[in-house]
Amino acid sequence: MATVDTAVRFNKFNSLKLEHGETSWSQKFEVGLYSAVTVQAQVLCLDGAASGQCIMRWLDEDGKKVIDSTDGFSITNKWAKKTATFEVPEGAVKCIFALKNTDSTKEINVACAMAEAGEIASAFDPSLASQVSLLNAQGLYTGIVSANQVIAGILQSLDGKAYFDLEKPEIVMQGKDATWKASPDNPLRLEDGEGEFIGGLVRLPDGRMAVITSVLGSAEDLDGGFAYIGKAEETRGAGIHFEREGHSFSLRDGLYGLKAGGFAIYIDGLRRAEWFETGAFTIYGLEGGQGRLQLLASGSTSISDAEGQNRLQIFADDVMSVKDGSGKDRLQLVQDGQAYISDTINIRYWQDSSGTFIQSPDLRNAIGADNTGPYYIKNNVKTYF
Repeated sequence: MATVDTAVRFNKFNSLKLEHGETSWSQKFEVGLYSAVTVQAQVLCLDGAASGQCIMRWLDEDGKKVIDSTDGFSITNKWAKKTATFEVPEGAVKCIFALKNTDSTKEINVACAMAEAGEIASAFDPSLASQVSLLNAQGLYTGIVSANQVIAGILQSLDGKAYFDLEKPEIVMQGKDATWKASPDNPLRLEDGEGEFIGGLVRLPDGRMAVITSVLGSAEDLDGGFAYIGKAEETRGAGIHFEREGHSFSLRDGLYGLKAGGFAIYIDGLRRAEWFETGAFTIYGLEGGQGRLQLLASGSTSISDAEGQNRLQIFADDVMSVKDGSGKDRLQLVQDGQAYISDTINIRYWQDSSGTFIQSPDLRNAIGADNTGPYYIKNNVKTYF
């Protein structure tokens, strides 16, 4: 494959290395008013004698080939100027020329290739060489590029890490850790090595221009603290994350990929509060993990201990329950005015529409009042006062 050889130069100009049997073509140029065209190039073979060929392809107004004209030349291990003059055939309005290595084993170098009108080879002129610059699969071999010579396509560096796409248009420069892009819609866009957006000056969907970044710092080394916007962690949604002196604070939108949207606060990596779009709300303890206060979408409220056990529940239907650490109800306020107080095993006090009742731990003795009047129970015998 033809490559630009910066080590083998003619004067100050790079050469183009052609492998055996390889051909490199120029750009199109106008010849409709010319009677003849002269091609010249400096040629060299570092390995000794070789052979080459100049090919002139004539094109009609539709860009179709009229005919190819050729002229061969010999090559030595010293730079030598080769020229070839071709008459413009009938019907040709444009042409492209090529230099071909016709040797079967050796590489050759060519430099300062140029075409011009007439039958005399003039002194080398970089501006004329630019008009008929040699092209290969890797890019452009030329002297000077002027704006009126570039019609469309991509201008690209040899390593492919910097290019100008004239069709989009877009300018791109790729580094080891970041890529810089510029276009009319996104005047400045920075991406990391994986192609993920870092920041820049971009156009929003509503047409406004905005400076957007994923990381904001107070110093180049971020030692004074920093914040980044985006995905705080891979599955924990977009938001804002702050860090300073080993401590962190996060605001995250979208909870763990749940279908129901939400918003969360994290401190030092521990979840401390959550809001869901359903209206639910949770506050977590210092250790994170279990929710300590929950306001549910149904209107219920729950307070839990560090083990996650509900200790107080208030339901939307006016029912309330206070539980001990084992989860047993110790106080219940039920619908229709009912209330219960229990020990670890039995109900010791209850109240409902029929009356009030308090009983002993052995359930044999009690005191109460109903619609008939006050009473006491001794050894399971009920007696009214």
